[in-house]
Order: sequence, then structure tokens, then C-alpha cells
Amino acid sequence: AEKRQSNYKYYEYIYGKYVERADLQTAYVTYSSSNSIFRGVDRLKLIMGIMEADLKRDGCSLVCKELVAKGACLAIFPLHDEEELHTLMNEWLAYLSFPWRQPIESVKDYFGEKVGMYFLFLGS
Repeated sequence: AEKRQSNYKYYEYIYGKYVERADLQTAYVTYSSSNSIFRGVDRLKLIMGIMEADLKRDGCSLVCKELVAKGACLAIFPLHDEEELHTLMNEWLAYLSFPWRQPIESVKDYFGEKVGMYFLFLGS
């Protein structure tokens, strides 16, 4: 038998009571570009996790690298979110912007931590 942390499936009982206390408001922050509690990069990681998860864990059980290797797919990659990308471009590609004034937090939120660290290193 599979060892589980909970008797509930991952999609059951996903609920959190909204509390209006001022000290808890940071728990309800959403990203303005998507009006979601997840960054774009987090949504992509969740989707990929569901695609590759085993059927026993309610996933699709796809082995993406194998599908590409066998020629069933030419490539698997996420598409850009046009609104988020446009917002980032307006913030990042400003004329006469200095390398040390890059919007690192926005770059990290859109592309992920590795790319954010890369541009932070370049701008330092």
C-alpha cells in the first residue's frame, strides 16, 4: 500500500478562511500581472508536475524527455504569457536604464530563480 501523508486527495478540501486581520494580509497577496497567488513560473512548474506525475497520484504519467527522444513530440516548452511578458518588457527594457538597476524581482518572478540569479550576477 502506498504511504500517504493525508487521507484526502490533493484537490479535496482546498480552502482557507479569509481573515481580515492586518497582520495576516501578506498571506493573501496576489501577483498583479496575473491576479493569482502563483507566479507565472510557479504555474508552469505545477502544470509540468501534473503532466509527469504517476497515474496513481492522479497525474498524466507522461515522460516528456522520452516523448521527444522517440519523436512523438518535437519539443516541449512553455509559452509566454503575453500580458506578463509585456509588463516585464516595459519595466526592464527602458531606454537608458543602467545594468545595476534591473528589475531583478520581476525577472525572477517571470523566468524563475536561476535566470533571476544570472541577471543579478551580471548587474552586480
